[in-house]
Amino acid sequence: MRLIRKYRKLSVEQVAKRIGKTRTAIWRYESGVTDMPVSLLCKLMDIYDVPVDRVFKDVYDGGRK
Repeated sequence: MRLIRKYRKLSVEQVAKRIGKTRTAIWRYESGVTDMPVSLLCKLMDIYDVPVDRVFKDVYDGGRK
């Protein structure tokens, strides 16, 4: 998630403000310290303009490329 955020040139602060979370919460989600709810994942994918299915591509195709 961090790579996508950085690719979109968004700061942790910008993302946190847009979704109503703290910077610390975003860091914890990106670092894997806290599990991210699916509803939040969907919001982030909207912000990052990435289809949600792209995030799960490896899961769907069994890791094949």
